[in-house]
Amino acid sequence: MFVHKLRKQTREENLSFLHNFKAMLIEHEQDMFTFYESLEVQLQHSKQKLIITTVPVSMS
Repeated sequence: MFVHKLRKQTREENLSFLHNFKAMLIEHEQDMFTFYESLEVQLQHSKQKLIITTVPVSMS
């Protein structure tokens, strides 16, 4: 799990972060990693954190 701490960021800034994070996962994919079909994002307003849960998917 990767935790991104918010600094009172806007929705657009968080979407940009998510896009860049997903691109980084795909770009830096190595044998030890599986392709991430989806990123499930949950914003916890009370703790001001963006929690990103990745779901590994088989490449077969």
